[in-house]
Formats: sequence, structure tokens, C-alpha cells
Amino acid sequence: MKKNSILIIDDHEEICRHAKSLLQLEHYEVSLAHSGNEALKILSEESFDLILCALVLPDMDGYEILEKKQKSANQSIPFVFMATTYDNHSFREAMNRGADDYLLKPFTGEDLLNVVDIRIHKQLSFKDCSAKEDEVVSYIEHVFQHIKEDHPLLQNRNVRNLKNKEVLLLEGDQSLNIYYVVSGRVKTYKSDDEGKQYLTDICLQGDFVGCAAVLTNHSVLESIIATEESQVIMIPKQDFINFLYADSNTFMKFAQELCIKVHDTEKKLIDMAYSSARKRISEALLFVLGKYHSQDVSNNDIPFQRNTLSSLAAVSNECVSRNLTDFKNEGLIRIIKNKIFILDYNKLKNIRN
Repeated sequence: MKKNSILIIDDHEEICRHAKSLLQLEHYEVSLAHSGNEALKILSEESFDLILCALVLPDMDGYEILEKKQKSANQSIPFVFMATTYDNHSFREAMNRGADDYLLKPFTGEDLLNVVDIRIHKQLSFKDCSAKEDEVVSYIEHVFQHIKEDHPLLQNRNVRNLKNKEVLLLEGDQSLNIYYVVSGRVKTYKSDDEGKQYLTDICLQGDFVGCAAVLTNHSVLESIIATEESQVIMIPKQDFINFLYADSNTFMKFAQELCIKVHDTEKKLIDMAYSSARKRISEALLFVLGKYHSQDVSNNDIPFQRNTLSSLAAVSNECVSRNLTDFKNEGLIRIIKNKIFILDYNKLKNIRN
């Protein structure tokens, strides 16, 4: 069984030897670097499961190593800072820049092993989960990629043309149809008793909308409204069910797609409960980016829609404005007229809570 590998970056050789001995006793494979340049050379040649890095080094600070790591093929490796002093500002700065943890020197063997074990375990769980999700997504895409406008399921159907901001369905309505987006964009959202909207999804060409309510015989769970001139095909419930039942693999893959959407919704709810406004707004920006440029996020422009970001992040418009100003000052985004340009995708993605 392959050992988990760790790179320790610190110019204090005694600390390095002590940490290496403790980790080797726990069957970790450990490499050492005593300067920033030495560490970068090692990282260009090898990959690791965890990096432990001193906050201050003779030739550069730990932040510079972290930044270079994030721009390289090693960007997903957990990164833990080791510092001789602790203060709230340094801790927040480290987390905001994308560090995964913060270890105070001198540390005990128990402190070191706790941090290492937690980060290694989390990384392995993440890799396993990501691999399974990638498998499921590719499995689903294989089935539905051939559903184009000339597919028999979509032939000879009623078509509805929607104007910008025209409502297709409201939460609580009854619906006997599933909708396929031919062109334009529609959004789904839920409302609270005070009428505040929580945006749950943005649906583009090729997306099915309103499936859950029809398949479970419930009233519509989310309101559906066009965000620009759009066209949707109306598919009667029974025809869609017959299409799924015609092939058990198709049915299972569609069920998996619904499960992924439920998982994403649950994650958003957890983020709303526990993540900071700054973190939620950064994720809202990347969510919209993914919707507008699903095939290539290097196309980094998205519409500047304060209400959309507010609804996604469940914060006020004023809070969105404050955080966008912060992101702009930090060089993460640029705002030009009615567009937001993402300048540093990785930093925005790795903003800590």
C-alpha cells in the first residue's frame, strides 16, 4: 500500500527532523525543504498529499509558496502554515489566501499528528468523492447528450415563447408537463413568507425543468421564470415517464442526475447556515460563471446582476456591493459597466470561510 507523502518546508532543521521522525513513526513518507526555492523545485518534480510550510522563510514568505502552488498542477494539495506566533489577523489572512490549517510552533507530537491525520483523511475522502461524482456525471451525459431538438421525445410538442421576466410556473402550482429549454435562460427560485427569493438554479439550453414535481405527483416545488427571451418545449408527464421506462439504464441515470441536484441543494443550504457572506458571494460568482461558460471557465465574464448574486448567496444587495468592492480591491475581479470579469479563479474558489 502506497504511503501518504508530506513535504515539510522550514529553515529550522531541528523542527524538520523532529516532525519527520514523528511522521515516519506513523508510516508517512516525508521530504524536507529548508528554503522557498528548494521547495518550489521539489514541487515541480514531485507530488505530495500534504504540505507543511513555515510562514516565514529566508528567501520568501509562505504566502508566495502557497500562491505559486495554487497556480501549478499541485493546486489541490492541502496546505498547512506553521507559525511561531498566533494572532487573528495572520490566521484570517492565511485562510483567505487558501490555506487549509494553521499550526503553532513549537507544536507537540499530538498537535502535529492531529492536523496531519485530519487533512490527509479529508483529502482522500475528497478525491474518492470527486472520482465517483465524475463517473456519475459522465454516465449521465452519455445518455442525455443525444437529446437534441430533433429527438423523438421533443417532436410535435407545444412550444411556449417566454418574454424576459415572464413566469412559467409559480411555487405551489400544479403541472402536468416537464419543460425542455430550447433557447434563452430561465431561473428557478423559492420564496419565504416575506416574499424574499432564494435562487436555486439557472437553466440553459438543453436543460429539463420541473421534473421533480411531476415525477413525485407534488405541486411545483420552485417558481420558474425567464431571465431573458426564452423558448421551452412542453413534454406531457406520461410521455416523459414512458421515455424513462423504455430503458432501465436511462431511468437510473436520470435518477442519479436528480440526486446530484438534491445534493447540490443541500450543500447550498449548509453553506447558507455556516458560511460567511464573503464565502457565499464568491461561490455565487463561480456558480454563475459555470452556468454561462459551462464548457470553458477561462471565458471569465458574467453579467453584473446584483439581484442574482444576492438571491444566490441569501444576502442583501448592499452586502453584495461591499464584498464585490473588496474582491475588486484584492484583484480577484474587475467590473466594467454591466459585466464582471473573474481575474483570479483559484483565489476566488479557495476563499476560506
